[in-house]
Amino acid sequence: MRLPQRPRRTGERGDALRLGLLAMSFPPETGGGAFRPASFARYASEAGVHVTVVAARARQQLTEAGRYLAGHIPANVVVHRAQPVAQFAFPKLLPVLGGGFLELIDMHETANRVFRKRWPDAILATGPQFYTFVAGLRLAARYRCPLVLDYRDEWTECPFDFVQAGELDRRWEKRCLAAAQLVIFTTESQLAHAIDKFAELDEARCAVMPNGWEPRDWQDVPPYDPTRFTDGPRVVSFVGNLGNHTPPDEFMDELEAILARRPDLRERIRFRFVGHQSPGSAERLAAFSYPEMLESVEHVPKSDASRLMRESAALLLLNGRRLHRYIPGKLYEYLAAGPPVLVHGSGGEVGSLIERLGAGYVVASDDREGLVDVLDQICDRSAPAFPDRSSWLAEHTREAIAHRTVALIRAAPRVTDG
Repeated sequence: MRLPQRPRRTGERGDALRLGLLAMSFPPETGGGAFRPASFARYASEAGVHVTVVAARARQQLTEAGRYLAGHIPANVVVHRAQPVAQFAFPKLLPVLGGGFLELIDMHETANRVFRKRWPDAILATGPQFYTFVAGLRLAARYRCPLVLDYRDEWTECPFDFVQAGELDRRWEKRCLAAAQLVIFTTESQLAHAIDKFAELDEARCAVMPNGWEPRDWQDVPPYDPTRFTDGPRVVSFVGNLGNHTPPDEFMDELEAILARRPDLRERIRFRFVGHQSPGSAERLAAFSYPEMLESVEHVPKSDASRLMRESAALLLLNGRRLHRYIPGKLYEYLAAGPPVLVHGSGGEVGSLIERLGAGYVVASDDREGLVDVLDQICDRSAPAFPDRSSWLAEHTREAIAHRTVALIRAAPRVTDG
């Protein structure tokens, strides 16, 4: 990927910012990796930014959820899919870098063809996968424009197995961090951790832009009404993927121990798990000693998931130690839904946020007496209301976050010819 001689950039940046957005997933693809780039492209475009997206080749079948997401992308957002240009006879012998070496070349070459027709004023690379960062590094150097890195998750410091990284990744991450004019993290803990681990990074070039929620996803869903819970067992719902990085084992073990000595709770409360379950998680739920208390619901449309949240007496979030630098996207949905949030596992960004907002209960993972007390409160028909969270929610819509991100990109230092 040796660069040719670069022409000098001429002219001043106009008011209409031209932004190149590099992302692995983009609608009509769905999944956690598509929401943040899609919402940013939408609202940045509505704010007057010319957004050109270069995304990886689509690997999903078209679904209704994908059509729904794609339907909200403005027509003036130009989307290109990386075209296969890299050929190698023995692909297994290639280095593994940021999720894909051939994918890196495909994205870089596609973006280069697109951007040379109209030079970008800035390049925003969002990861995972992090070959987008390396492609962004090369393209920003080629077009003499600021490089903005958006860490939706961490790269080589990620504690979860959905990001796999080796020594080559570490070297490239350092290069990307040293060159970037702006580095965005989703939590203060991730920023502090990166500053501590990477000498190439200084806080003056960093910012925190959290994830958020989308009000339009709730416009046809009846509002949360705590007075509706009068008869029958109270339902505590977990909504979202129950994957390997959020195993339910510890919570289910403690729940079984509690129910063995508090049989009255078996009639007063139910637990509903909505969404995809990893094989290990599904096996643990199937082995639960009181199966009549559990309900599993397969993946449902967004509107149905939102309705099930608002019909719950509480919403469950599993806050393991590896999650402590993270705020999962589902927590923003939980807070928008309205019911109190039951956080199992104290500390970290999640525990601090719920305690600061007074939005639910935070129970240490080894505090069985504390969990019993919370379950009793959830079952109590006369439990007090929780503080209003509307002002916090207004600041954390995806639109508000996109506008703040655009302002940061506009303020990023201009790259000059040397």
